[in-house]
Amino acid sequence: MTKRTIFVALPILATLIACGGDSDETSPTTSASSSTSGSSSSSTSSSSSTGGSDVGGAGGMGGGDGGAAVVYDKAVGAAYGLSGDARALLVDPSGTRTVVFNPTTGTFSSGDDVDELEGGPPITEVVAAGTVGDDSYFFDAAGAVTVFDQTLATFSPPEPIGDVLVGTPFVAVGAAFGIGTQLFVFSPGGASYAAYNTSSKTWSPVYDFVADFGGGGTPLANVGAAYNDGEKIVLFNLTGDRYCSYSLTGEFSSAFDITELGDGSLDFND
Repeated sequence: MTKRTIFVALPILATLIACGGDSDETSPTTSASSSTSGSSSSSTSSSSSTGGSDVGGAGGMGGGDGGAAVVYDKAVGAAYGLSGDARALLVDPSGTRTVVFNPTTGTFSSGDDVDELEGGPPITEVVAAGTVGDDSYFFDAAGAVTVFDQTLATFSPPEPIGDVLVGTPFVAVGAAFGIGTQLFVFSPGGASYAAYNTSSKTWSPVYDFVADFGGGGTPLANVGAAYNDGEKIVLFNLTGDRYCSYSLTGEFSSAFDITELGDGSLDFND
């Protein structure tokens, strides 16, 4: 796997909790000519207003079932950025099926089993993932984490989150993304988040997503999946059927239905 380079590193939490911004009504993931502020976001639908637990709990992302055997074709349960470009690997809410999304072309790869991911992770489901430097963190619904070393192309044995991210305020992870040395981690219900500094091994305080992320103004009520594409953070709601973006210049887009992502052909069963 090619090492991922972060386009710009925000200074710890300060920018994410201090910056708001005007909404952008144009969805940038539908064509190559889209703006760098990212996917769109207006007001949230009723499906994105369901809260979920704040701290603790082992519920899964997306569908909230923590890895049921159901396969979803039109909802996102986990995501992480790939290869230093805008592409992202998307995971269904069951944590067992994946596709690769290319926002430049608006296209999706065919669906694949999660056990094909990076040669096969040592966990049976992926409910959250985030990349910091050369390390990609993969979480399951029970709170275990395995770290993929991009240089060695190897996974670490799965361990409890508290053994890897020491001092974590959450017993399980609902979503994650990386910026610079920071791994941003969301509670299973997607209502709160904190940042883990992978260099100093320290945590920020726990923040409320709606009130604090980007200084407020998010069009989503919670987060069930997220990824950094180098220019913006793409955020999906807990049910995985709505998304928006937060640009690294400090602006939220509008909220869009998942059917408006790319060319609309997302299908984990294909």
